Amino acid sequence: MVSYLKGDQVAMFKPLKTQLKKPVEKLFTLMPDNLILRNYCKRYVDRFDGDNNEDILLNGEADLLQRYMPRSEVVFDVGANVGNWAQTALSFNRNAKLYCFEPFSVTFQRLSQRHFPPNVILNNFGLSSSPEERTMYGSDDYVDSGLSSLYKREIIGILGLKTPDQEETIHLETLDIDFQVCF
Repeated sequence: MVSYLKGDQVAMFKPLKTQLKKPVEKLFTLMPDNLILRNYCKRYVDRFDGDNNEDILLNGEADLLQRYMPRSEVVFDVGANVGNWAQTALSFNRNAKLYCFEPFSVTFQRLSQRHFPPNVILNNFGLSSSPEERTMYGSDDYVDSGLSSLYKREIIGILGLKTPDQEETIHLETLDIDFQVCF
């Protein structure tokens, strides 16, 4: 944390911080454990910090695509889902060799139904730090959402979404290539 206060100013606020600590702690003990409130607060903080934002116009991805995609020769879409990001990337450079990785079979099937050009290579496995088989959790309702996960996130039922009802053993591989990144 960056402090914009000088030494004397910091010393002046220390007693105030100590005085406020107990009432604030008491306030939090009076608040019920409310998962919906917690999730709402997390989304607020994420939005404030610019984290977990899937809107590419707001999260900076569109700017990166516009800046780097026209001169990119090889691109990886890891967790390609149904191919929306891949389609957007191709709009900036139709000739780039685009490797899409999507391990969940229901989602991969939808990805495969898109009519990508031959320079788009679809892979029905995921990438990881080590090759392995893992269980992936999902639902037909998640196909367009990107909610399928290696973690069984039952909590999403509280948010009004369907709890994962499908389990699938997926294959994960490593990406063992030599490459240079040019920015």
